[in-house]
Amino acid sequence: MAKKGKMSIYSMTKKSYSQGDDTMPFKIVTRYFDVVPLFRYKQIELKERLTIIFYMAGFGFSVIAVVTTFLLGKPFWVNIPNLLLLLSCLLLPFLYPNNFEKVVKIVLYSVAFIYLPISYYINGGDEGIGVLYFLMVVVYFNFFFDGKRLAKVISAVLALYVGIIIMGYIYPSLITYHVTDASRIIDIILSFVSISILISVVSNIIFYNYRIEKDNKEFLLKELKKQNNTLELLSTTDQLTEVYNRRHFLDALKSEFDHFELSKKHFYVMMIDLDDFKVVNDTYGHLYGDEILKGVAKAISSCLREHDIVARYGGEEFSVIISHNTLESGKMIAERIRKAVEDMKYRGENNITVSIGIVKNKANDTLLGIMKRSDNFLYEAKGKGKNRVEGK
Repeated sequence: MAKKGKMSIYSMTKKSYSQGDDTMPFKIVTRYFDVVPLFRYKQIELKERLTIIFYMAGFGFSVIAVVTTFLLGKPFWVNIPNLLLLLSCLLLPFLYPNNFEKVVKIVLYSVAFIYLPISYYINGGDEGIGVLYFLMVVVYFNFFFDGKRLAKVISAVLALYVGIIIMGYIYPSLITYHVTDASRIIDIILSFVSISILISVVSNIIFYNYRIEKDNKEFLLKELKKQNNTLELLSTTDQLTEVYNRRHFLDALKSEFDHFELSKKHFYVMMIDLDDFKVVNDTYGHLYGDEILKGVAKAISSCLREHDIVARYGGEEFSVIISHNTLESGKMIAERIRKAVEDMKYRGENNITVSIGIVKNKANDTLLGIMKRSDNFLYEAKGKGKNRVEGK
């Protein structure tokens, strides 16, 4: 990517072309980089990156081959395959301006089935390094194809290369060997370095993208966990009072029964109802009523331990589970809740009271049974004048 305030070669070329510079060099360069995404390298995906690497490798290898063949004093005809590959890399983008992948596949087929077989024979056969190029082609076919088509292409390539190696062994006269040991060593070193660089670049990109994908996956998993926690909280919490809802209360009550079966530690259940709440709503409105409900929920929570459960059971009714192993009696805690609610003031003058029914679970108790008993004591408290605790 170009730095801020500067323009890449590609951007400058496009700008010049868009401003009316229709000279042939600009037309050629613009057309070429429209097809070959070299200056958009960091913006493209993994497969496209590997595609452009192969394309540039084919182009680079052909240039190196042309230069080294000339410098090593080999006959001109030996350079013909290198020149053809170089020209195909330069001209194909103009023949297929809208399909760079097709350009690269044509180059790949040409390299695999024409260029490398010829190069094997004119560059020393098994004394050269052509076999490594064979392996690189096999690797690259795996980037472009899969399934049955990949199996067919790989089978054809392997059969061709095995046949080429065998033919070179049976008919050594087909192979053009290096004129001197020095030329052979230079050719091998250049080829080895080129292939090593290509493998390093490809490996680096693959592992870099793997790390990016891994980091993205971990980030998404963390976000998903956060979202799941949020959804779980929403599904178990009353949105107005921010205490648990009825569904969670009943699940927690069932868990208490299960724990009692194992530990035989008793627990308490309370039903709490606001006294004359309908009158408050009718007199001051529902927004004021909501304010009172939130205040009552806060007062109840302040009287409980962390692992006790308070829930809005419905309307102006709250329910509480005093979990096992408490040193205080349930009625003492219920009385503390009643007093805490009574002492709260709303808008500086008004307050509200609650009636509470509380029971302790017993052997062979049921969820429905304990709820009915606590509800009966709640109505008993209402009948005895409200703002009181009844139960046992």
